Amino acid sequence: ETATESIPYLTRFVTDASSHADVQTQAHEVSIYPNPVAGQAHIATGEAVMERCEVYSASGRRVISRYVGDTSADIDMSGCTPGIHLVRIVFADGSEAAQTIIKK
Repeated sequence: ETATESIPYLTRFVTDASSHADVQTQAHEVSIYPNPVAGQAHIATGEAVMERCEVYSASGRRVISRYVGDTSADIDMSGCTPGIHLVRIVFADGSEAAQTIIKK
């Protein structure tokens, strides 16, 4: 997948988040820490099962994509470039959430 193929999702998310922030963030509680992160980021969703977790760079390139199948996950971000990244989570019920994280 090229960077330009990933950008439409990020553009849609930024547009949706600016006009529908409550819809994006309140479907399921998501906690990502530490933030900023140097190595491992821990993602917890309470009782909601994550199906997939994806990390996008600021340029829109997907840099991490993995199946989760649980309510928590550790994501190794040590290979990511420093800067702002978007963490996109797809839940087992089909809903989605996204949060930004800073890579040191």
